[in-house]
Amino acid sequence: MDGITVAIDGQKIKVKAGTTVLRAAREAGIYVPSLCDHPDLNPIGQCGLCAVMIQGEEDFPLACKTEVAEGMVVTTETLQLGKRRREALAKILVEHPHACLDCWRRARCGPFDICLRTMAIDQHCVICPKNRYCEFQRLVDYIGIDGGIPYVSKGYSVLRDNPFYEINFDLCVLCGRCIRICRDVRGVGVYAFDDEDNPTRVDIVSGGSVKDSGCKSCCACVEVCPTGAIVDRVPQEKIWANREAYVVPCSDACPAHIDIPRYVDYAAQGKYGESLAVIREKVPFPGSLGRVCIHLCEQACRRDALNDPIAIKELKRVAADLGDEQWRNGSRIAESTGKSVAVVGAGPAGLTAAFYLAKAGHSAVVFEALPELGGMMRVGIPEYRLPRDILSAEIDIIREAGVEIRPNTRIDSVDSLLGEGYDAVFLGIGAHQGTKIGVEGEDLSGVMDGATFLREVNLGQKIDVGD
Repeated sequence: MDGITVAIDGQKIKVKAGTTVLRAAREAGIYVPSLCDHPDLNPIGQCGLCAVMIQGEEDFPLACKTEVAEGMVVTTETLQLGKRRREALAKILVEHPHACLDCWRRARCGPFDICLRTMAIDQHCVICPKNRYCEFQRLVDYIGIDGGIPYVSKGYSVLRDNPFYEINFDLCVLCGRCIRICRDVRGVGVYAFDDEDNPTRVDIVSGGSVKDSGCKSCCACVEVCPTGAIVDRVPQEKIWANREAYVVPCSDACPAHIDIPRYVDYAAQGKYGESLAVIREKVPFPGSLGRVCIHLCEQACRRDALNDPIAIKELKRVAADLGDEQWRNGSRIAESTGKSVAVVGAGPAGLTAAFYLAKAGHSAVVFEALPELGGMMRVGIPEYRLPRDILSAEIDIIREAGVEIRPNTRIDSVDSLLGEGYDAVFLGIGAHQGTKIGVEGEDLSGVMDGATFLREVNLGQKIDVGD
């Protein structure tokens, strides 16, 4: 492997040119404390905690700002470095409540516990019960705190005008993560230092109102904040009980778990081909779903708390209608496994199962009792809502993957299929039975339930609706 060889704490490692000492150390499993660094962001050297010793240099360079060089020898732990880091940490703690950070009882701290310290409430770290998710706590435990560091509150009011999170800049350590994730990654720019060269605080660019700042409520700032200065308004226990559902509620609510943020972002950029490719990772019916999906994702969309949910379903239709064929470039069919699966029912469940079975290298044969394919998508939905050419084109793509479909073939026994040599059977028989409503006369001649009526009409049968 080409690269640069460096020695960190006696461990020789090889890394790519341009890698910082901090990232090189972390790739080697060596912990170097830092607040301004984050895997998704470029560090700015703001906190000064990642100082290291490099052989041949008199000063203590910052690991996050120093790139590796061939033959470089780095030491991350000495008494001098410990002293330098404690001094840098002390400057941060002067403006950060830290009574809880070195408390020997913090492991059992809770909302109903009695604090034995005679500290004002604003000296307590109020991130969450028991500091369970505090990145700053780990760093303080590693470096250590010299006693007697005073704390002076900056006196900021807690901002609560966003329905998803609140901001307490008294807890801010000026790491700049929120600024960079919002400005450089999300492209919004809600936050800014009051002075880029010598910052003393983080400001809201609109003059104080998160609501008026153009905030997209993506909560990326919450994700990267190491101290809880920006914290979810939802209780942390609830968030961590199902982290994925909280962070990406739309994808969690989607039965197919489509990567909704990614395809919506592509559509917003006008990259409809890329958007369609993301959708097709999970479902083979983007055009159909874009017209008839019941969009559980939109019911879960956090944007609804601000104004209206994102039009996720309609964007799926846009991607399907305007996207090109580039999704085929990444579509692969695995080598044959020699296994065969019988799929009963050519509706959305059966055809989807058969499609992904075929892509996984299995032989898939679909048996359908009706003369038409698509199940309730074809016989339960009127054509004006789901055009038949859209549905047929998507079924043709499933056939192209190697799926064999046999209409007018009713299956009455799973055992008969297994007896024919199939290794497995998938039952996707659908929900074709109509629902009765329990009123007098519904069993009379000429009275028909909705599912039966739609099926007969969609199959071309003449229905006498009388007067």
